[in-house]
Amino acid sequence: STLVNNDILGTLTNNADKKLDDMFQAINQEGKGAIVFINQQSQSFNLLKRLRELKEIQKEGDVVKAPRIAMDTKDFGIGAQILHDLGIHKIRLISNHEHAKRVGMIGYGLEIIDYISY
Repeated sequence: STLVNNDILGTLTNNADKKLDDMFQAINQEGKGAIVFINQQSQSFNLLKRLRELKEIQKEGDVVKAPRIAMDTKDFGIGAQILHDLGIHKIRLISNHEHAKRVGMIGYGLEIIDYISY
């Protein structure tokens, strides 16, 4: 996804580009793949809330990571349609998040066959 506030928070936590670099390296090693960017600009209004959360995390001395944004099911459907239209059906999903069950994938003709951490 692309988000202005993620770029800001990524800069504050010194990890703005590393995640994307890691994903591209994983795809290079595999020899093929796709990254789908979904514009979640409508969620940028949460920036102040997320900055407050980041400040609290820093006060507690925990590892500094930008607070996550909840996935919007509309974005999930759009991403699934894009993958389907690209002819991608069997997916090795690159994710740094828990391997949550993705409900509804089969309705788009998609199947996650493996999860890859980066």
